[in-house]
Amino acid sequence: MLLKKIYHRTGIFYLFLLLCLPLTQSCIPILIAAAAGGGYLVANEDAQKGLKSWLEDLGGKHKSSRVGDSRSAEKAVDYKKGSGVVMVVHSFSVVPTDVERGKIIIVKNRYSIAGARKKGVTVVDRKVLWYGKTMVTELDSQSFTRTNGTWESSSSFKIPESAELGEYKISQSITCDDSNIESMDYFTVKE
Repeated sequence: MLLKKIYHRTGIFYLFLLLCLPLTQSCIPILIAAAAGGGYLVANEDAQKGLKSWLEDLGGKHKSSRVGDSRSAEKAVDYKKGSGVVMVVHSFSVVPTDVERGKIIIVKNRYSIAGARKKGVTVVDRKVLWYGKTMVTELDSQSFTRTNGTWESSSSFKIPESAELGEYKISQSITCDDSNIESMDYFTVKE
């Protein structure tokens, strides 16, 4: 009986999202994150409130810049002419590793691209927050056109007051043509 209610409430939740879609065009990433991260939480109102707090409190900021030219990128990825697009992630980190509620974490990454067309190549950078083995929410998902070179980016997120204490993981997926590179790092929310 409880399972039937959960499925019924989940269906209503997704129907609601579908009906609100035309009205919320600028909020679509948040709605998608809420649907993906909140689907399993529908039966637990306290868990729903926790997810809502994360989504309201995040307010992430993203910065990105090119820090190396195409020649240095070719050396960094050991590029061989005719190899197509090659991408290498040099670093991915979350700082600080121990953080209190209400403080800021910064997610940094550095990667190189070689062999892209002159107009560049589309790179999709996606970051997901995990608590234990449970996906909490998608923190950031952005698509960029990148030319050959080395790129650095950072995203900052405020840890909400409603965050559970304990260890969190941020996983990153950077996709470029046929390359998909996964990275992860951890931080701990402490009192």
